[in-house]
Amino acid sequence: MEDFQDTFNPASQYEQGYLYYKFLTQQVEYKIKCKELEKLNKS
Repeated sequence: MEDFQDTFNPASQYEQGYLYYKFLTQQVEYKIKCKELEKLNKS
């Protein structure tokens, strides 16, 4: 039952959300960099 209570812990939820957000932004930045490299290689 301790684990079940932990999922409603705002601190851990915030931490998970932050990590997920960081992961998403890193992916987006990576994709943008790839596209920029493609443009540079084409020109």
